[in-house]
Amino acid sequence: APDSDLSQLAASSVVRSGVRAAEQKAGLKQLTDGSDDSKLKSWRHAMWRAAVLDDWKLLQNAPEEVKSDRDLVRSAILTSQGQALKFVSSDLQADEEIVLSAVRHFGTAFADAA
Repeated sequence: APDSDLSQLAASSVVRSGVRAAEQKAGLKQLTDGSDDSKLKSWRHAMWRAAVLDDWKLLQNAPEEVKSDRDLVRSAILTSQGQALKFVSSDLQADEEIVLSAVRHFGTAFADAA
């Protein structure tokens, strides 16, 4: 069974590498405060962030904390040419800077402003 041990080790290494890559892509640093709850929330946010950076349409089903991430929303607005405005939090739909950025790319995005 040494081969199965190696395959488990390899799989574990791939998962850890994927998490590190997602954290880097999302611009997050690894947490060291020891709080499992905050680590889980940050990890979940990092995974959503990485996914939305790859496909802005995922904002539609993202948790509210992700839809309220100003930097992520800016990126989604840019990559979607303004169409992502309809999926962001109501606070950011009412944010003048975010709305103007969306309208600059996609004029009809104004209809999605709050």
